[in-house]
Amino acid sequence: MRTTVPGTLHWLDSEDGTLAFELMKSGRWVNAFNQYVKEELVSWAEARQCQRKALDLLNATWEGVQNALKHGIGDEDRASVRCRCLTPVTLEVTIAQENDWPGWKTALAPSRCLDPDRIDDGYGTYVILKLSSEVHFLHEHKSLRMRFFCAQQDEVE
Repeated sequence: MRTTVPGTLHWLDSEDGTLAFELMKSGRWVNAFNQYVKEELVSWAEARQCQRKALDLLNATWEGVQNALKHGIGDEDRASVRCRCLTPVTLEVTIAQENDWPGWKTALAPSRCLDPDRIDDGYGTYVILKLSSEVHFLHEHKSLRMRFFCAQQDEVE
């Protein structure tokens, strides 16, 4: 049974093997993610035969959640995360926030991520770009979708 942390972490009902949860900024979301979500994410990816990308998925998701909770939502809002298996070799993570943060798209620009003058801004966006196979923005920058290809193309053919 998954641990729910009142006011911080809430697991959502899901079907078809989807992993879904919400984190609230008002609570101790960093501790909740580290204590309860990390293991669930890695186990979920590995159960879908995606051991090769499980840690990439975990770390990119962590960076996306941090960006959403630090920059995209108010003190009492929440960020929702939905992980699903698109194909036997493709996993998808969508992080949605309630408010618009146009900075997601500009912050993920490769030129920004490699700019030495912006080193104090952190490396989260660079990590997302490097670990994800694809990155897309949805719903007027309220959602970040990352895809992870778990097999090389020649392994699939």
